[in-house]
Order: sequence, then structure tokens, then C-alpha cells
Amino acid sequence: MRRLIRWIARFYPAQWRERYGEELDALIEDIQPEWQDLFNVLLGALRMQVTTWNSLKIVTATALAGALVAGVFAFRTQDRYVSTAVMRIAPAGQADSDSQRTLDRLQQKANQLLSRDKALRIRLVQAPGGRGRPS
Repeated sequence: MRRLIRWIARFYPAQWRERYGEELDALIEDIQPEWQDLFNVLLGALRMQVTTWNSLKIVTATALAGALVAGVFAFRTQDRYVSTAVMRIAPAGQADSDSQRTLDRLQQKANQLLSRDKALRIRLVQAPGGRGRPS
């Protein structure tokens, strides 16, 4: 565990290691290190790195972290998307047979338009009372 903590301590900035490195080594020798100590050293090293960075390094690190998060979401997102729409058609002043012909023509045109994309489909159904409704 001591060896691992010393290795993680290398993440501290060089100036910090020059100034406090011997004290940290002595402290590591005096204690019985646990996992909590390892995480404390790692967190301290990261904090010191961030506080000594200039704005370019901070922007770069933030961009890389954002790209990593976006990549994880991109690969975890399903490839299939479903979209639905409702179209209500109520022809005014037409007989039921004219209404049915209109719905049939709409279905035919929809099939022609969407014939290349099998993921989309439109079904027009004649509702009671002569009104068109999707199902």
C-alpha cells in the first residue's frame, strides 16, 4: 500500500513534491496506510494539479471530460427512436363513401412516400361517424 501511495504522490505538481515530498514520505512511513489514505493522497494531488493549472489546461481538461461523458452517453443510447403523430381528418359535407376514398388515397400516398423506410408506418382507419383517426 505504501508503494502505491508513493506512486500516486507523483501526481502532485513538481514544485509541491520538491517542497513537501520528504515530509510526505516520512508521514507514509509513520502510518499504517489504508484505502482511505490512498484516496486522500489522490484527491489532494488532483486538487493541487487543478489549482496550479493555467486556463488553457483547465479548458482542455474540461473538454476532454465532456467528450468522455458524451461518448459514454452516445454508446449507451439505444439506436432505435420512435416518433408518433396523430392526424385527424374530418371531411366536411362529404358522404361516407367519399370519406373512405379520401382515407384510401391518403393511405396509398403515405405508402408511396414511406416505402423506402420500413421503420415508419401510417395506418388510417375509418372511425364511426365518418371521421378518420389513426390507430
